[in-house]
Order: sequence, then structure tokens, then C-alpha cells
Amino acid sequence: MNAAYDHASEGSAEIGGIRWAYTDRGNGPLVVFLHGTFASGAMYQDVILTLQDRYRCVAVDLPGHGRSGFNPDGWTLEDVVEGVGALISTFDAGPATLVGLSQGGAVAMRVALRYPTLVGALVTQGAGPDGPAREAVDAMAAFGRALAEADGERRRAAAVQIQPAFHASGWVQAHPQAAEQELSVILRHDRRAVALVAQVPGTADSIEEQLNQITCPSLIMWGDEDPRAFWGPKMVAAMPAAQLVIVEHAGHHLNSDAPEVCAREIGRFLDEVHAGHAAPQSSERA
Repeated sequence: MNAAYDHASEGSAEIGGIRWAYTDRGNGPLVVFLHGTFASGAMYQDVILTLQDRYRCVAVDLPGHGRSGFNPDGWTLEDVVEGVGALISTFDAGPATLVGLSQGGAVAMRVALRYPTLVGALVTQGAGPDGPAREAVDAMAAFGRALAEADGERRRAAAVQIQPAFHASGWVQAHPQAAEQELSVILRHDRRAVALVAQVPGTADSIEEQLNQITCPSLIMWGDEDPRAFWGPKMVAAMPAAQLVIVEHAGHHLNSDAPEVCAREIGRFLDEVHAGHAAPQSSERA
């Protein structure tokens, strides 16, 4: 972890009997960061370090991840949506900008639909309006079982095998230190939680027909090597105040693959929103 990030204030809230942990840095308009499956709020540390001088940046550990608790009976994506809405309300800081990658982006879109007064702007990264494909759900469930049940070497081998699918081609080999940090986050997860965590994406219902109801300023980001990036133009066409940025040489975990570009584009968008001149219905490559 970046040493400059170690001074983040750690907090938590109990929601529905579950501990939701987060880090809280900076002052200004509230920005809440939601990570993807098997990650943690720390995946946004590089972005937060560029924003904390002018925004209050809260990076959440979703249930079953990082320092947060979990329901031993399992939970659904809608449970997470409800929990994020409740968590935002505890900050009493006005509408938040939600920034989410993968499952975090799926949650963010659904929070914007269910609780529109809580969400002033939206950034999604590698997140479509549908649920994952059946084969992806099955692969994730198998990976979750391996993390829960395998011994040390086999457990690590399972994580090493799946890791390249998150990234642009060659990223793991080109960034061994960052890749090792990502593996350590995956492998630190509670064995009792990971099999349950892996089931959550498969509980998502499609919101494609509701995208036109997300009217807040929105930034839709996809890595150009993400196989689901075809959703980007479709989402922007459906959402009345959305911008599309395709990040070049980036895969699903585009914050890792192109950290400077992602930090720059998110910062640009937030500054435009809070200056009152975010440009709707635009598209660019970065």
C-alpha cells in the first residue's frame, strides 16, 4: 500500500447488523468509492491521493471484503445496494458522487436508481447494466470455493491463474510488485466469506431498461481490452447526462492498468460537475 495512504482515517458503521468498514480522507464534496469482487477499498488509493485536496473521499470495504463483516447466510446485490444507501445517509454530507468498478459500479448504478436524492453524480468503471454471463458466474463460484477450501499453495495458484483475466495483456508480467499486492488482498479475505462473496454477482437483475432513469451527471469508463466494453456506447446512448471514456491499453481493472489516466479523468469529471458544467452525451478515448 502507498505509504502516503496509511494516514487515512478508518471508520465503520453497523448496518443491518453488519459492520461496514471504510477509510475517510480529505475535505469537500463527498465521493464514495466502491470496489469490485475480491478486492477492497484500497484499490482506489491512487485515485484518492489525487482528489483528497478538494474532496472527501470515502473508500468502502463491501461486505465480506477487507475489514467489513458479512452475513454467514449469504447476501444479494440488492442487499449491498440497500446497505450503501444506508451508509451514505450516515455521513449526512449531502448527495454523494459514487465511483464504482465492476460489482462496485453495478451497485452504484442501482443506488442511483433506488435512492436518487442520495446520488449527485456517478462514475462507473467496467460495469454493465446486466448481470455477468452464466460462464462468468460459474467461474467466479469455482474460484470462491478454491479460496475458501484449498490449502496455501493451491489457494495461491488459483488466484495466480485468474489474475490475468482482470487486466490488460502483459500487465501482470510488467508490474510484478502491483500484481503481488493485488494477490495479497485477494488471499487475505476471510475463508468463511469468499465463497459467499463469489455468489453475489450472480444475483444481479438487468437494469438495462431503466438506464434512462439515471439522470445525474455520469462518467462511464471502460478499458479497451475489457470484453464487455461494448456496453459503453449503449449506456451513454440511454443515459441522458452521461459521458463515455474508453481507456486505452486497459482491461477490467482499469485503475490498476492505467492509474494516471483514471485519476485524471475522474478528477476532471468531478471538477466539471462541481463547477456546474459537466458535458453530457460525450465520448472520447484516453
